[in-house]
Amino acid sequence: MLTRRPRPRSSDPKAAMTLFELSHLSVEFPAADGTTVPAVSDVSLAVDAGRTVAVVGESGSGKTVSLLAATGLLDGAVVGGSARFDGVELNGLEPRRRRALLGARIGFVFQDPASNLHPFKRVGAQIAEAVRVHRRGSRAEVAARVASLLADVGLDGEARIARAYPAELSGGQRQRIMIAIAIANDPALIIADEPTTALDASVQASVLRLFRRIQESHGTAIVLVSHDLGVAGALADDIVVVRDGRVVESGEARGLVSAPGDPYTRELVLAAQLHALPAGGVAPSHRRRGDDGAPVLRVSGLAKSYRAGRRRRPVVDGIGFDVAAGSITALVGESGAGKSTVGRIAAGLQYADAGVVEIAGVRLPTAVADGVPPLSPQLRAEVQLVFQDPYTSLNPRKTVAETIATARAVRPEWGHATVRSRVREVAAQARLDPGLLDRRPHELSGGQRQRTAIARALFPRPRLLVADEALSALDVTTQRQVILLLEELRDTQDLAILLITHDLGVVATVADAVVVLGPEGQEEAGEVDRVFGSPRSAYTRLLLDAVPRLDGRVAG
Repeated sequence: MLTRRPRPRSSDPKAAMTLFELSHLSVEFPAADGTTVPAVSDVSLAVDAGRTVAVVGESGSGKTVSLLAATGLLDGAVVGGSARFDGVELNGLEPRRRRALLGARIGFVFQDPASNLHPFKRVGAQIAEAVRVHRRGSRAEVAARVASLLADVGLDGEARIARAYPAELSGGQRQRIMIAIAIANDPALIIADEPTTALDASVQASVLRLFRRIQESHGTAIVLVSHDLGVAGALADDIVVVRDGRVVESGEARGLVSAPGDPYTRELVLAAQLHALPAGGVAPSHRRRGDDGAPVLRVSGLAKSYRAGRRRRPVVDGIGFDVAAGSITALVGESGAGKSTVGRIAAGLQYADAGVVEIAGVRLPTAVADGVPPLSPQLRAEVQLVFQDPYTSLNPRKTVAETIATARAVRPEWGHATVRSRVREVAAQARLDPGLLDRRPHELSGGQRQRTAIARALFPRPRLLVADEALSALDVTTQRQVILLLEELRDTQDLAILLITHDLGVVATVADAVVVLGPEGQEEAGEVDRVFGSPRSAYTRLLLDAVPRLDGRVAG
């Protein structure tokens, strides 16, 4: 029989309601000069059994540091204040007693399951390891528990999934494995650190529903760490807003979202509205200044496949849409739908197998063999890309000015004076402070790095900008700033923008037209207000239903 190993129990009757509590928590890190650097100054929160508290703030605000420090998972940190779990003081708790709590009574779900799961161990073995650490039982009993946990987190075909390696699973499946490990020993508290950040809207909604179901069936308390008030409002009972290591506001979730008191909270609400569908429906499409002329990008009958052993696996087939000057067309769909493949073909980085792709009236070549089409420098100047991760897409050795000027390769006729002038011009268009031009990527914030990438893309005066998930690696407030910048560029530079994204809230806010890619190919296309207001495809309706609302609802 599978039995739990002995675990510490509380003798404090006051802990019956408040399960987990931080009181004036502070965290400092030692510096090289012998001093300490404060990361968290004063964080207090309380989580009752069976309830969810969301800790919300931008990157660097101290959300994750507070919880890792409270549970003793930050080596070398100097932790002050109090952190109590079920009446037990965690700050200063001896390692043996802490290990007995972590995993058994406190479960963790981390942001990136790909980096937190062992790549060379089958996921079933990793779940079994979490069970065996805190429970005694035979091999058959542990295997039965693993199968039960996989069923609990909604993974069909438990035996097949258990034998899989993390790389063989989708992002949503890997996150469900992390949740299965977290609940392996029926913990009283789950700490979930940005558990839906890297997931598509429909997968995100299913993970939120899973957390809710676990809480309802087991009475589990949850601390949700998130930068997105929309996600927090969809799951949490209470919200704690953290900025610069301090709590700036806290309260009941619905009241805080509907009537924020602190200016920073109001800023987060405005940013979260970009990811939520408008309550009154999507407004009519923005002014499309290029409608009267030929489209900058024309795609018709596009097909692309990749080799898989001796066969070719189709990725997209029959894709068709136009992008006009002075407009934003969004390409949406779940991971694996082929969005980025279409974007790379549109930018001339890959061949299409079949179909027609025209940029500024010039048709790109197609070929069965994979490769990069031989575009002329002039045509390469007509289309530029902005990639998902601004840090990895920038050369760490080049300054901002040097990075922007790398695109001079497609404008060989420009002299040094023209290049220097153009660098300053596009930096201003991208809202980059002139004082940043001599800095390198590691000296910039995430938003500044993405603005650098946008300035680099603008440098050769392109007519088409392909933005491939250009917002997903940024904080919500930074995302809002970049979206406003894209809108401004559309309207003032007459740019045609192909925005590749899985965020339908952003599409409803900024895009003029939308193309929906699904498992069966292109589901539908048209102006955003028509597609979102009266979707013809069941898949489109599924995606729309999955978008969190700021009123605290999530589909299902």
